[in-house]
Amino acid sequence: MSLVMACDYTVRDFDRWWRTTEGGRALLRQLGAHHFVVYRSIEEPNRIFVTLGLSSPELVHEMLRSGEFLTWFDAAGVEEIPPLFMGRLIEKLRYVEAGGASGEILAPGSVVIARIMPIEDLGRFLSVVHARRDRLVAAGCRQYWTYQAMDDPGEVMTLQEVDSLQHATEGLRIAVKEFYDRAGVGIYPNAFVGKLVDVVEIEPAAEE
Repeated sequence: MSLVMACDYTVRDFDRWWRTTEGGRALLRQLGAHHFVVYRSIEEPNRIFVTLGLSSPELVHEMLRSGEFLTWFDAAGVEEIPPLFMGRLIEKLRYVEAGGASGEILAPGSVVIARIMPIEDLGRFLSVVHARRDRLVAAGCRQYWTYQAMDDPGEVMTLQEVDSLQHATEGLRIAVKEFYDRAGVGIYPNAFVGKLVDVVEIEPAAEE
């Protein structure tokens, strides 16, 4: 099962946060993370969206109960401890456009739209995503991930890779007008629009 933990939050200083993150690999190993992905908002440079690839939800719950993770947030200069989304990958769609093909690995600088939102029914939501394939491709969508929350089947996170900021802006307009009502989204989400900073692999601890 492919698990992910995600959070959207603001830091006091991005460079300080990044240095703290670089020094926090041991904690991420304790969480059972095998990689983490960092996106930085285009309009708000101190707003970031982070996803952690996880091997076990039990390790995460244990770490959160210990309070050590919250201490790491504070040391990194996080303005306010954010809500955490933890879910499993439902599907990943890769689109091929005229003149090129999308790859599995994002390149630094890729434009991404992230949303966490309540839905009425997962099957209905996915059917609308599938039905809108041509429209999504026309709006510059290269890849589309859907995750379902572990603790609430009525909540999903979506990540879209798009080919440009212009298409990201257009895609948001289309989503609000056409997509959400058809897909049974309960509340229009506050989308995060940013660029990929880095995909960091977390090496397992060396055996003694």
